[in-house]
Amino acid sequence: MSAIARRLDATDGQVWSLALGLLLAIVLAVAGIPPVLHHVSRSSASPASPAVSPVASTSHATRTPTPAGPAAEPSPSVRAGPGSTTNQTTFGPATNDDVVTSAAPPALFGTVVSLATVPAPLAGIAAGGGRVFVATDGGAPSHVFTYDLIGQRVGDIIITGQPDHHSRGITGLAVGPDGALYATDAATARVLRIDPASGRQTTIATIADLPSCVLAPAARLCEPGLEDHRPLVRGIARAADGTLYVTDSGQATVWRIRPGGQAETWSQSMQQASGDGPTAVAIAPDGSVVCTVGTDLNPFNATAASVYRIPVGGNGSAGTPVLVAKLAKGDQPTGVAAGSNGRIYVALHGPSAIVVLNANGSEVTRLRAASIDGPAGLGLSSGDDLYSTTQPTDGPSQLLHISVTGGP
Repeated sequence: MSAIARRLDATDGQVWSLALGLLLAIVLAVAGIPPVLHHVSRSSASPASPAVSPVASTSHATRTPTPAGPAAEPSPSVRAGPGSTTNQTTFGPATNDDVVTSAAPPALFGTVVSLATVPAPLAGIAAGGGRVFVATDGGAPSHVFTYDLIGQRVGDIIITGQPDHHSRGITGLAVGPDGALYATDAATARVLRIDPASGRQTTIATIADLPSCVLAPAARLCEPGLEDHRPLVRGIARAADGTLYVTDSGQATVWRIRPGGQAETWSQSMQQASGDGPTAVAIAPDGSVVCTVGTDLNPFNATAASVYRIPVGGNGSAGTPVLVAKLAKGDQPTGVAAGSNGRIYVALHGPSAIVVLNANGSEVTRLRAASIDGPAGLGLSSGDDLYSTTQPTDGPSQLLHISVTGGP
């Protein structure tokens, strides 16, 4: 065969190869299969380095802070919304352009994610049914905001029936199995039931202003101690049988409201008659009632803050309060939550920390972070996701998610 003929045959082969390649590319494009491209890193001709997974840093005091770096994406259950902040960081980004960031690992114990920022002071908080409910506590008309789990506001209810001039608002929230909210309104000493879907509000009870037991010894209901304080409802918790427990910090009383019943004094103690008595309340896994006290008169922890456990008798009566943990003077416990593992979480407004206790009251650790600035309320979902509201002395309030799974 002549040289020209051989060249023509080669050319025909190339044409057919190009045609077949073009046809294959069209078929792949129609099928949605991307072509395979061989890429060489601009920084090196060597094979790409292995991917580096982001590692979240913890916020509690026992872990050495990691250097600031690119923010790692929160886990899907606590993914921050627009404008939200997180203290999660990554270690050592690779120098290779081929690095592909993998999905973030589960958040480490103590990781704090800011889900939302609210200009008004926040206090009451509750979580359930894939929603987080937070309430404002101040001189303006109170609101109850509803957020989804990534911090998007999906509801806003304005509380009615408050006086025009008041200094406190909604201080406590609890959520029932039907999704209904129960709230303590410090502006009016009311206990409310709120339908988050319709915004309808019903007054379940109004806490009575009790006389001093010393000054009115013949009174059927009275406040422990010599002084006569006005009621100051601070916290609310709902037991499995539907019973509501309401803490009255002013009158040293834990009130009980059984389904369909009236508010009745349930637990009272002279040791809590400081005018800064029971503050926050939660139900422990064993059914006992856990409450915090702002200023205790107990000689074992005089003039300081405390955590108490109140046993519940078979007939629903209150047992003698048991001192579980001693806190410091000025700690200002404002929120409490009890986990399914028995651990107790207490928000300390004074030192801007959340203390983690074992069921017996021994301290596990204290969670601190820049965003935990004046914590005001704590709410724990059924999946043990911990949420907190803040009331900083300067700046807006925040709604926080705090990872408490695993850990010490």
